[in-house]
Amino acid sequence: MNLSSSEIGSAPQLDGAELQDLAWRDHLTGLPNRAKFNEQFEAACALAAQTADPAGALILFDLNKFKEVNDSLGHETGDLLLQGVAHRLRTELADCDLFARFGGDEFAVLITGENAAGRADVVAEKIFDLLTQPFEIENYRLVISVSVGIALCPRDATDARGLKTHADEAMYAAKAQGGGIVRDCPATGLSLTTKAQLLSELPSAAVTESLLVHYQPKLDLRTSRITGVEALVRWDHPELGMLQPKDFIQLAEVCGVLDQLTRTVTERSLLDVSAFDSRPDLSVTINLSNRLIQDRDFSAWVARLLAETGFTPQLLRFELNERHLTHSPDRTQKVLQELHDLGIGIGVDNFGIGCASLDFVYQLPIDELSMQTEFVSAIDNGDETLAKALIDLGHTLGVKVSAKGVESAETLETLRSLGCDSAQGFCISPPLPIEGLAQYLLG
Repeated sequence: MNLSSSEIGSAPQLDGAELQDLAWRDHLTGLPNRAKFNEQFEAACALAAQTADPAGALILFDLNKFKEVNDSLGHETGDLLLQGVAHRLRTELADCDLFARFGGDEFAVLITGENAAGRADVVAEKIFDLLTQPFEIENYRLVISVSVGIALCPRDATDARGLKTHADEAMYAAKAQGGGIVRDCPATGLSLTTKAQLLSELPSAAVTESLLVHYQPKLDLRTSRITGVEALVRWDHPELGMLQPKDFIQLAEVCGVLDQLTRTVTERSLLDVSAFDSRPDLSVTINLSNRLIQDRDFSAWVARLLAETGFTPQLLRFELNERHLTHSPDRTQKVLQELHDLGIGIGVDNFGIGCASLDFVYQLPIDELSMQTEFVSAIDNGDETLAKALIDLGHTLGVKVSAKGVESAETLETLRSLGCDSAQGFCISPPLPIEGLAQYLLG
């Protein structure tokens, strides 16, 4: 192509500000791009580091199976979908400090200032609700799902790199469970090399003896008697030693073995607990993942396991995190009802984070609520309000209320006086291997 000097001279001239805006703008969606977000985000973190009480939140989210949209319907349709996402959220997120496209199908939101954590929760729910509504793209009606991860300053990190790492891990944990929102993905402290090693080893570890089950005793606060245990998985790694769930559970979600891991824990727990001839009334609680609760065969598998082991169904309880109740609610309700019909107890863990509506919770066959640990921590700081409100709510709904993470005898007595039904925590007993549990129960 040949241009004359007159044509060059007549081309529109951009000033410095316009050139800067072009450099910081995503041309497809019109949103700020990654470079702009990074500059403002790092500046906000630097400013927060100079304050006595920094507060902020980073939200990362992406569209699930976006590649399939591009592959099956073409990149033009994919581009129109990205523009639709930006258009749908731009006005709704106007109160946030910054909403940007990171590239591909990944977006970021920055929130700073007062009550950043609470505002981030609201924004994340808004993103999830708005993007799971159908998009009309050309002649297609597209229904997508979204994975949202949240990192909070100072809870998760105070520097830009730490917050990004945490939000990224939370987003991928959400993606591993089929979409949704992950608010409290714990940092493992493991290097990326170590995580890669664990990812390669998890599929075989999920069905071997290197996975152990420890049991944390549960105290009935009315009778002061141990009435049950919670099954908690450990990984006895040959090189890294005893790994806690926070080190590998989210990796198990990523590589698709969490379902098998949970089945292994369930099998071993029923065999272990049923061996206590002196405590035939001892119950066991097992945590369920969101993905497993969506497995159409799960209830039938549990029924077969109960028949094979002879375990009393009324002594088994499955516990589901509150945030997972809102994912595929119809399917969740159906599976929980099937488990309940077998005689199995159903509990909701981390209750009180506000993900599920009370109307929906009331429709579920739940017999126990476990309050989120922040409510227990508030008691340690002299605030009983939240714990009392949840206990009263649970009893109004006709279900028992339990507390986890109880670290002191004073907190235990406060919970007892508030009417809490049961508790577990290090002030009662840490999680124990099966041999240690046997000795503990005898003592």
